[in-house]
Formats: sequence, C-alpha cells, structure tokens
Amino acid sequence: MVALPQTTRFGSVKVTLGSLILLWRELISEVKEQRKIEEHNAKVHLADGETHDGLDACFRVACVISRSDNHRDVIYAEDELVLPPEGTLISTIIFTNILPYKEVMGGADPYHQFEVLLDFTQPRPLDSSIQLSEPTPNPSGFLIGGDRKGWRAGIESAVRRHIKERNRLWSGFHGQFVYDLFLLLLGMPFALYACWRLAPLVDRLFGGSNSVVIGGAYVYIGFCSIWIYRLVFSYARWAFPKVELVGQSSASKIHRGVISITLAFICTSVLANALDWPLIGSVGRILFTR
Repeated sequence: MVALPQTTRFGSVKVTLGSLILLWRELISEVKEQRKIEEHNAKVHLADGETHDGLDACFRVACVISRSDNHRDVIYAEDELVLPPEGTLISTIIFTNILPYKEVMGGADPYHQFEVLLDFTQPRPLDSSIQLSEPTPNPSGFLIGGDRKGWRAGIESAVRRHIKERNRLWSGFHGQFVYDLFLLLLGMPFALYACWRLAPLVDRLFGGSNSVVIGGAYVYIGFCSIWIYRLVFSYARWAFPKVELVGQSSASKIHRGVISITLAFICTSVLANALDWPLIGSVGRILFTR
C-alpha cells in the first residue's frame, strides 16, 4: 500500500535560528541515510570518497526563505541562514527535499519526501474579514511522505525535537471558539459594566425621553462594548503571534511590552484600591467607581 504524504500543523511555537540550523543538519542526515538505502536498492555502488553529481544534486535539503520585501532565497549552506537587513522581516522558512529533487528529475516528486513550513506572517490586528471564532490562520506545519517507517519517524522526531510547541494556554488562545468563550467571560460582563458606568450620562441625556429611547441607548452602549472587546481580542492575537522567530524585531514585540506595562498598572491600581493606598488607590477608584 502506498503511504500518502501526511501533513501535521503546529500549535503555537517559538523558534530561534540556532534551533533551525540544528534541525536542518538532522534533516540532511536523514536524507543522506535515505540516499544510501535507495542506492543499495538500485544497485548503485560508489567507492569511498567518490561522488555522483546527479545524486548529490537530488539528495539535498533546500532552505527557502521569503522576506517581507517579497525577496526569496533558496540556500543550501547553513551560514546563509541569518536575519535579513534591518527594515525587512523573514516571512516564511521552508525546509524541503522536494525542490532539489524536482529540479534534477524534471519535475518528479521524490517518493520519500518532507517539507517543514514556518510562517511568521501575522493577520492585520483590525481585519474585520477574519472569523475570530476560528483558529488563527497559519499554515505552519510539516509534511512527510514515504513508506519507510524509519524515514517517517526520523523526520518527525527531528522536527519535534527542535520546534517545540509552547504551553497549552498560549496555543489554546489561538484555538477555535476561544473568542466565544472570552465573550461570555469578559465581553458580556464588560458590556454590562459599561452600561452601569454610563448610566448617569444616559439619565442626564435621555432622562425625560420614552423608555424605548433609553433602552436603545443601553443597547447601543452594549454593542459598542462588544465591538471594543472584538478589537481588543483581535489586537491581542496579533501582539502575541502563534508562530514567532526569536531575534526578529517585529512591531508586535514592542506592543507586548506596552501591554505588559498597562496590565501591571491596572492590576496595581485594583490592588491599591482594595488596600486603600492613597496615591495609586485614587487612580483605581476613578477607573472602577463612579
């Protein structure tokens, strides 16, 4: 039975160029081992130290790097795997033995094949076309084809050893229905809080109006609050990306620092308000009381 290529998607991962170089080396080792097996099966015998240009070109591992300036490189030397010039970012990195094989064999795919894709691009933080209830769109993962168990196990083991997923909480944040869960836990309570907080303003503006008008004002506040929650959730997914390359200076990394400072200030204000610390507590009372 032919073993069809199988694709596995990554959860949330954080990688370094160093770990990717180590992965590349292991993938090259697996391809060399597969070459020896196929040479033996095809009764191709090369003396020690002897090379064969065609086989050397077929059994290689290419690294395909795409950058934010639409520049694309196909490299075969690990010392070329470096961060791009300042002002540009690495968009995707692909490790594959399919591309070099195709180039030599006139477009034919190798029977034993693999492809590892890491996509560092991020959706726009305020993109209304994205269904937030769905998982964060990212094609990162790996494909393995071939019927030799040692090949499949070796490739998968190398990938999982050097591309480790983050904790389940981080991965779960980019999962399905997380938006809906936090809508119930945070979004709706925030809408109710906004209605309560703005009640004096509604009474002052529409106090003598029909109850339908007053009710409509609260409904409008509720809808605006839910939209604020939607924007904040979308922004948080952008600021805490699903797949990240360490050392690459992206805008989301800067925003994470701002978010951390803001959350620390809010938590300190709440605690100070509870403990009645004069200076910080007064700020907390302004934020959380009428």
